[in-house]
Amino acid sequence: MTSLFVSRPARDFTEPVRRLLSRGVRITCLVADPESALTTEYARSIGDPDLHARAAESARQLVGVARDFAAEGHPGRMEVRFTRQLPTCYLSLVDPDLDTGRCRTSPCLAGVRRAESPMLDIVRAHQPQMFERYAAHVRHAREDSRPLGPDA
Repeated sequence: MTSLFVSRPARDFTEPVRRLLSRGVRITCLVADPESALTTEYARSIGDPDLHARAAESARQLVGVARDFAAEGHPGRMEVRFTRQLPTCYLSLVDPDLDTGRCRTSPCLAGVRRAESPMLDIVRAHQPQMFERYAAHVRHAREDSRPLGPDA
């Protein structure tokens, strides 16, 4: 996710996030905790010894992005947290507590680049049980995380 802020033109990602924050949306970014034993084991299992360093750098960059957005004075807020949960997928929830809630997820498949992984869209109104499973996963991961950044 960090690369979307630092390598893409602002109009592609930063501006849409800024618009959401200006509307009062709260965004939480969970990053794999480089100090977690699960992250260590996951890095070993996929043969990625640099995973710890990349996670720490991603978190550092995201905290900077969040700080910049906060300085703009938006009613919404971007928060960055380290999670001790094993990264099993990309997951984005929008309005998880409303009937109009939406979920986008892509599994972390061994040997498959994230850009080539399947993307699933789940609408609470159409698949309430599946939606709730993902929402519960996100709630648990957030509860089992620690905040980063200037107000942490």
